[in-house]
Amino acid sequence: MQAGPPQNLVSHGAVFYHISNTGGLTDFYNQMGHFSGDAAMLYNEGTISGTLQNEGSAEGAVAEIWNSGTLNIISNAATGMIEGKTAAIINLSDGYIRSLTNNGTLSGGQYAVVNQGRLDSLTNTGTMTGGIINYGTITGNVALGSAKLIFAGDSAKVGGVISWNGDKDVSVGHGSKVAVGDNTESASYTADGSVYAENIAVASGSKLIVSQEADWHALATQDDAFSNAGTLVMNSDSILSGNLTNSGTLIMGDQQYLSATLSGDMVNSGKIVLNPTSYSAGNTLTINGNYTGTEGSVISLGSVLADDDSLTDKLVITGDTTGSSILNIFNENGSGAQTLRGIQVVSVGGKSDGIFILGNRVVAGAYDYSLHKGSLADPADDKGWYLTSAIPQPNPTVPNEPTVVVPLTPDLPEDAEPALMVRPETGAYTDNLKASRSLFNVSLHDRSAGIHTTSMWIRNEGGRNKTELSDGQNTTTAKRYVMQIGGDVLTWESGKGGKAVLGVMGGYAVQHGSTHNHLTDHGAKNSVSGYSTGLYGTWYQNWSDKSGLFIDSWLQHGWFNNEVKGEDLSPETYKSRGLSASLEIGYSQHLATFLTQKERENSIWLQPHAQVIWAGVKANDHTEQNGTDVQGTGSDNVLTRLGLRAYLDNRSLKDNDKANFRPFIEANWVYNSKNDGVRMNDEQVGVDGGHNTLEMKAGVEGKLNRNLSVWASVTQQLSGKGYNDTEGTLGLRYQF
Repeated sequence: MQAGPPQNLVSHGAVFYHISNTGGLTDFYNQMGHFSGDAAMLYNEGTISGTLQNEGSAEGAVAEIWNSGTLNIISNAATGMIEGKTAAIINLSDGYIRSLTNNGTLSGGQYAVVNQGRLDSLTNTGTMTGGIINYGTITGNVALGSAKLIFAGDSAKVGGVISWNGDKDVSVGHGSKVAVGDNTESASYTADGSVYAENIAVASGSKLIVSQEADWHALATQDDAFSNAGTLVMNSDSILSGNLTNSGTLIMGDQQYLSATLSGDMVNSGKIVLNPTSYSAGNTLTINGNYTGTEGSVISLGSVLADDDSLTDKLVITGDTTGSSILNIFNENGSGAQTLRGIQVVSVGGKSDGIFILGNRVVAGAYDYSLHKGSLADPADDKGWYLTSAIPQPNPTVPNEPTVVVPLTPDLPEDAEPALMVRPETGAYTDNLKASRSLFNVSLHDRSAGIHTTSMWIRNEGGRNKTELSDGQNTTTAKRYVMQIGGDVLTWESGKGGKAVLGVMGGYAVQHGSTHNHLTDHGAKNSVSGYSTGLYGTWYQNWSDKSGLFIDSWLQHGWFNNEVKGEDLSPETYKSRGLSASLEIGYSQHLATFLTQKERENSIWLQPHAQVIWAGVKANDHTEQNGTDVQGTGSDNVLTRLGLRAYLDNRSLKDNDKANFRPFIEANWVYNSKNDGVRMNDEQVGVDGGHNTLEMKAGVEGKLNRNLSVWASVTQQLSGKGYNDTEGTLGLRYQF
């Protein structure tokens, strides 16, 4: 049946299969009639300016109402039933319904009412199977009764109060429910009005943005009166009332200095994110109730890490805490500093039985930070949780027996400062710098074994060292490999019996190290690899037997790639390069000669020597991904080596000097004018005990035949501050 001019349509028992209105219809009134057939519906594309009223019984049900036009009033009486395959009432995107009232039964295949258009008001005192799903706009109040309102899509709006009766009733919810999304439809909804429902839920994959104007209340007393399985965004001064079960993500808005409140208890098995950006420190979430952390619960905060007064996000719990949660804290470009009482990140007003576990490594500048219950400076404050860069002092355990009178320990001076937890990355940066400044350092004997003719040579060096840092906490161990190759390119006579040699050389070196902090148990790894090219020159007073005075010098340029990888931190890469130069002088003195029975001549020699090495290699200034500025220290170090070598020159008289060998021992005092180190923001750490080192060396140099010579040595360096270095060298020279 199609309606033309405005008219009234009244049914007292008729059977309808389909009514379509494309014009005007004043009223539709169905008292006893019913729609029949699979496609039975009332479809309005025009205007029904009066009331569409249904009082039909179960035997006379209206199958579906579709509206893409204008409906003034839909009223389903207590005796009425509207049911359809999709929904009882479907208001399409172009549809407008001024008022929808249900006192009877509305049901559909999935929802009772689907609103994609505009609906001014909705009142329910009856039954709505599947509830109301709203994609569009409801401009006025919504009285849900015991029904459920579901927001879907990203354009849904409600301009009035949502509650069981359309008023701001905070006493009871009468089974009313509000949901943002469901198991089939996702939603993103901005709450800026008032909701007073028995239960509120945010579905997985959906988002509820709580604005400053929002006033949402979940009135049920159960823990999950408000349940979030999706994303719940809290903005400045936004308030949610009701007990919240969070299995999704509760996150603060993108602005800074936000303060949001949950008035109720929280059971958390999901995520709470107070730092939505890398520059949002200063947000506060207050839970006016109890907090329970369950398995999988994580809380994320941001802090501008420095001293006790650092700007930080904060979780404030006015009630009790139970269970446990992981606490991830991220530095937002803080420079790091000493803390005394610590930076409070969790405040607890009631019983503090809950446990918060630091889930990530927290660093700033040269310091590590750790999480502790209670303030280190105020033992009476034992409820909150604090982030501190100071080393916690364990409480002493006093045995019950025997009773011993222990002398009182004097209090620390008022200005005594607790020790700080220094990052192991300080050792990693220091080791890279120390290596790049020393890997290609050589003496004359390292390069030529004292057997010198026009030739080419190659030396291989492997070593390992252990270094203690000046902080007293970090120890670095490293292994290295160095290969250098060179050749004489020019020789000339110099005085009576003297000769000078000029040569070129190049090398490749790599070192891998690791640093461990024995207080924090954190570690860092480092590596440096690079190349060098250079020139060398040597002068002998007596070329034939190398006796008397000798002078050796070299100049090299090195360039290196560096990497530092801290535990649980991103790798840091940077470069270093620079010049280094050496000047060495010595004197070979023959002491005695004796022959053995096998006609071998043995000569004993002593050789005092001194070497000065200038190290000009510098690392590029580097800023870590966490904002820490890193600079190397100890540049332009001058190393001096002063020592004595004793060797035995053993040669056969029969083979006309074709083969000989020289076992030797050597002792040196090595002094560095500066210690290698690193400055991270304002804190400087370096090698401990690197100024004075004892070096001992032993080995053999051998001439296998007229053309081929080899040498091998083992070197040990020791200092009084835990530094030691062991090195093995193997060299090969071929003379033309």
